[in-house]
Amino acid sequence: MNIFRRQTINDYIQSNGKATYDELMKLIPDISCMTLRRDLEHLEKEGLVLRVRGGARSVSSISGESEDKYAVRAAANVTAKTDIAEKAMPYVQPEHAVYFDSGSTLMLLANKLENGYYSIITPAPNLAIELLKKNKIDITLLGGRLSRDTLAVTGNSAIEAVNEINIDTAIMSTSGYSIDCGFTSGEYNEVLLKKTVMRKARRVIMVMDLTKFDKNLPYTFGSMKDIDVLVMDKRPPEELMEICKEHGVEVVY
Repeated sequence: MNIFRRQTINDYIQSNGKATYDELMKLIPDISCMTLRRDLEHLEKEGLVLRVRGGARSVSSISGESEDKYAVRAAANVTAKTDIAEKAMPYVQPEHAVYFDSGSTLMLLANKLENGYYSIITPAPNLAIELLKKNKIDITLLGGRLSRDTLAVTGNSAIEAVNEINIDTAIMSTSGYSIDCGFTSGEYNEVLLKKTVMRKARRVIMVMDLTKFDKNLPYTFGSMKDIDVLVMDKRPPEELMEICKEHGVEVVY
């Protein structure tokens, strides 16, 4: 029954590009609001829809508009990313040089950060603008070529800047991780910058939701031996826990 109901909901959203809760409740009159929310969450995890205020939209409708790939990724797995951002908060220490990688999880972390005396380095202009709302935070924004897909700068200028900066803690994000390939990304220039940051930092915190596990992208920028802490939304599978234990990585979930 769940499969047919979710298929009906998905078909309606794909056909119309979007749907409100009221429309879906009329489509399936005997469904409860809680069940509908669970169904939409399930469809979102499958990458078919994105939940928005008052309903949901199809991923294809967003991809075809002026909104970019970053907007699509930012709207996915928001609950898990918010949970990870809260768990990563203790690693952002006042009066330390902390690097915030690009990505939607780091944006949530920037949003949650209190207005204290933090020193933040970032390659992401959107993240820097978010931090500007808090007047006590010192922000260093790297320069370079700006990607429309990741909303982050890359290139020699960014790498040279990092080489001149002392980094106490780097909070990094990844697009995928597998035991065979390590931490991976789809952007080659982004990988070069990530590698430089991880070599410079005294401590590396990796934030990753469980959907990234056993997922490979073309370019590897690090392995488990290159990080100190792994922050996830759920307990990792045992094989991942064993790899972390082998390399002395603290796991937070």
